[in-house]
Formats: sequence, C-alpha cells, structure tokens
Amino acid sequence: RTAVIISLFTDRRAEADDEIPDGGDDRRGWWAGSLGSRLWLLARAKEMPDTLARARTYAIEALQWLVDDGVATAVEVTAEWVRRGVLGLRVSINLVARNRFEVVFN
Repeated sequence: RTAVIISLFTDRRAEADDEIPDGGDDRRGWWAGSLGSRLWLLARAKEMPDTLARARTYAIEALQWLVDDGVATAVEVTAEWVRRGVLGLRVSINLVARNRFEVVFN
C-alpha cells in the first residue's frame, strides 16, 4: 500500500511536451528519475473524458515499475468522477504471489 501511495502521489517530473497547470515552467519532480506520477498535471483539468483517460494513463505509468521489477504480474486502473471536482482511481494489482491487491483513492 505504501509503495502504491508513494508511486501515485509523489510528483513525477513533467515531460517536455506536458502542459503545466499554472502555465509556468516548473516541471517539478525529481530530475534524475521517474519516481512518482504525473497526476499533478491534472490539478486544473476540466471534468472531461480525456481527463479520466490521462489520469488512468498517468497512474498506470507510475505503477509500471511493479510489473517491471517482478512484484506484480498486472496493474489495472480505472478512473471516474466520484463527485463534482473529485477524481477517483481504483487500482487493482495482481501480485506475483497470486494475491490481488485493490485500493480506491478519491
């Protein structure tokens, strides 16, 4: 659970072509690695289907290391609008030990 929280809610450095929410040029995150997620880029995003798709993509990107490092066999993420202004993520991880880990964040 802690590894998932750190992976999702630590700011990952924005890519060169990412639009920064405040219009500035601070790409945040750790310059030397890919720890964390780009979910912070959605801070001012509108409640659109595209925003949900980006949230899902960013979450999967942040958790991919679990599969790459052999901790999990699969990571599944769904994103939804829980209520106005609140994005929810449901994360399901198939661990190598054949256990399933699921957590919901709003």
